[in-house]
Amino acid sequence: MKKLALACLLSVVVTFLPQSVSAVPTITLVSQPDTIDGLSSVFVDVVVSGLDTLLGAWELDLLYDPTVFVPQLVPPSGFGGLLGDVFAGEAVGGADVSVAGVISFLQVSLLSSGELDALQGNPPGSGNVLDELRLATIGLFRFDPSTGVPVSLLDSANVILSDDLGNRILPVANPTTGVFIGVPEPGSWALLVAGALLLGRRRLRHEQDRSETASRR
Repeated sequence: MKKLALACLLSVVVTFLPQSVSAVPTITLVSQPDTIDGLSSVFVDVVVSGLDTLLGAWELDLLYDPTVFVPQLVPPSGFGGLLGDVFAGEAVGGADVSVAGVISFLQVSLLSSGELDALQGNPPGSGNVLDELRLATIGLFRFDPSTGVPVSLLDSANVILSDDLGNRILPVANPTTGVFIGVPEPGSWALLVAGALLLGRRRLRHEQDRSETASRR
């Protein structure tokens, strides 16, 4: 009887012990504003984090607003190199920009698991993978700076990740990213501040009127 009670107690304790939660691989779009030849632009790094296995292949669609940006495959645009050098024949891949608003990436490594571990291991041979892998970088030029749009959204879709053995990695998170592409001119800031002050005064006056009316009642 005592053994049975002890077994039940142990099962309850194990049930309520904190369970280890494996990280979900996440695709992040990291943007860095820049200027090239006088044109406003951003370079966007496609980054994956939270992997617990080597990455052997990936593909995704990067979605952008074609009324704000046009993609430019100029340096430092290119693949990150952690699946091998495309130009050296260590990987195959490309970026298709033929559809407005969509950049379709695809890359497949031709390296062995050991060679991938040398690039992605943290440290190599430990069984751990780097916290973040930069998959690619793409340039987005703002072809019409007069649009006055301060923020534009980037998104990723149709994400497929595979490990070094060709097995698909699931699930994958891919949150939307806001890209700051412009700063209001000083005159615009002045108008914004003036408008905020005016609105505050109107609210204060409205509250005072309401208080006076209530006191009269």
